[in-house]
Amino acid sequence: MEAKEKISFAPVQPYLTASVTTKEQYDACVSCGIKEIYFDNVVRRNQNDYQEKEGHC
Repeated sequence: MEAKEKISFAPVQPYLTASVTTKEQYDACVSCGIKEIYFDNVVRRNQNDYQEKEGHC
């Protein structure tokens, strides 16, 4: 039996994610450099400003 070719993946730098429920929490995460922020199960990546959603904070 021949050895199979090894599969290698490029290393990925770990990063923080956060789940928030208020605009203040969202703003704090953005100011700390967190790139993936969950707000009511919605992912906002690299968003420069916070957009209000009807019925939410």
